[in-house]
Amino acid sequence: MKVRSLLFSLTACVAAASTAQAADVFVTSDIAVATTWTANNTYNLRNQIYVLPGATLTIEPGTTIASETGIGGSLAVTRGAKIFSMGTKHQPVIFTSTDDVATWDGSVVVGGSTVDQGDRKTGTWREGANEWGNLTLMGRAYISEDKTGGNVATCAATNVGTMEGLIAAFPGDTRILYGGGDDDDCSGTIQYTSIRYAGRVIGLNNELNGLSLGGIGRGTDIHHIEIMNNVDDGIEIWGGAFNLKYFSIWNVGDDSLDIDQGWRGKGQFGLIVQGYSIPASQGSGVGDNCIEIDGAEDSDYQPVTTTTLYNLTVIGQPLGGDGGTTWRDNARVQYRNSIFMDLGDQLVRFDNSDGDCGSGYGHNGTLSWAATWTTTVAAGPPAHANDCVPPPAGFAGYPAQTTGRLAEIRDSVFFNNNAGSAYTEATARGEDGGRAVVQHLIEEFQADL
Repeated sequence: MKVRSLLFSLTACVAAASTAQAADVFVTSDIAVATTWTANNTYNLRNQIYVLPGATLTIEPGTTIASETGIGGSLAVTRGAKIFSMGTKHQPVIFTSTDDVATWDGSVVVGGSTVDQGDRKTGTWREGANEWGNLTLMGRAYISEDKTGGNVATCAATNVGTMEGLIAAFPGDTRILYGGGDDDDCSGTIQYTSIRYAGRVIGLNNELNGLSLGGIGRGTDIHHIEIMNNVDDGIEIWGGAFNLKYFSIWNVGDDSLDIDQGWRGKGQFGLIVQGYSIPASQGSGVGDNCIEIDGAEDSDYQPVTTTTLYNLTVIGQPLGGDGGTTWRDNARVQYRNSIFMDLGDQLVRFDNSDGDCGSGYGHNGTLSWAATWTTTVAAGPPAHANDCVPPPAGFAGYPAQTTGRLAEIRDSVFFNNNAGSAYTEATARGEDGGRAVVQHLIEEFQADL
């Protein structure tokens, strides 16, 4: 079956870039100086490539980064470096594998090298993932992370984490660290960018997501992003304060959107279609939760994930998918003006802790699960010894929520979800959201057709 990528098909047909007879450029070394990748070439990542501090990588509209399947090439932007992936509606930047490019009409791939890139607006969907690495950004914004020696439970510019899926090449390898003390940090711009057939399994709970974002500051622009057929999560966010909008995540092998360690940005206009990338166990090829959000690495740490997500369309997997929204470790989330349908599990799934040494809601004097749903933003949680008071220099606070309660699902539509238990926890939290009325209206509409 020929398919077009969801994100760009929904906005406009993707015009074929003028890349016939594109040269195949092997990328083998870290990027240490200002570098531009152009649409007349195809870039093949041959190993783990880092954009080093002080360097800027600019990727022109219509550029293809197609790495050879099995080689494991990947791209990571370190703290202090920048990437400008400057795709447009008609000429997106595409990160993928040579196996994907081979399905584009007119493509010729010889020995893993792209001789002729073919028509980029075509392609055949297939079972597949883990064919190359991923795109990772690491910034200097505040995070809450309790695994690194020397980290503390309150907001500190010295708190850092080691990026999932990256391995130190030598003792003291700082290229793989994220976090710091600047919520306004800028890692560049990623726009109209498609990431396909990616991921790599390093070990248990150590895998490459489609797009990994650690400690990214609000000076960074990320919008019009597509993730398709990743082996692990689609987009995973650790801390930081940037905003995310216009994103499409479909057929990934674990959580579609995964948030942790105190993210304080906002998200809007997201499409999530749960499915699978490869026939494997759930979480390693078959979709798990649609949206999974942790508050902090341990639940009494600061900052705490506090966000508002607007205008989402979340289509679950009724035959085996898990929660529509999964809650852990004091996460504070507002869902507004969204659609949740075909969920295989609960709309509100209370996991309490992430199983990775997290202690759950109510730990050490923090808000309980029930109280998080009844406490208003204006009132705020009770004072705690770990609070960021007074706010340290560079800490942007919690601007994503301005009204309502710390946890809520409001003005949203729920349809055709798991009839057995889909609304059990949501109803207990007072979040029925007019479901019966909505379904009644849908039934009336269907009867009129």
